[in-house]
Amino acid sequence: MINCYTDGSTREGHSGASVVMVSMPPHNEHFLIGVVGYYMGEESSPIMAELYAMKLALCEIISLDSNPRHLRICSDCQSAVDLVIGNSTSDIDRINDILEEIDELVEKLIKVEFQWVRGHNGNQYNEIADSVAYSCAQG
Repeated sequence: MINCYTDGSTREGHSGASVVMVSMPPHNEHFLIGVVGYYMGEESSPIMAELYAMKLALCEIISLDSNPRHLRICSDCQSAVDLVIGNSTSDIDRINDILEEIDELVEKLIKVEFQWVRGHNGNQYNEIADSVAYSCAQG
């Protein structure tokens, strides 16, 4: 199993997204696979940044040419998780475009789960994702 902790950040009109990829072997020995950050520019909302981070996680896993039996994408944004699992909808075209891209990427993998995690609660990988996304949003 691989967990990807994702985060999006918006600061003073700029946005960033990040993903922290962690292998979760059966005996709970975590192994950091990688950390990726992306500067999104000036046009993103907080929800869009969160969704872009999820898309980034899927792209990174696919680019590793590794199709894990179980991929869990962990986000501290309940609204973004609700959108990707279909518990809510959006009338914003760009958000719907990203959701469609996420759906297409999910189809390429064996099993993908989206999970909400409490932010700023001491989870080291979620804290790293938060820090990287914040740094990326600085430009």
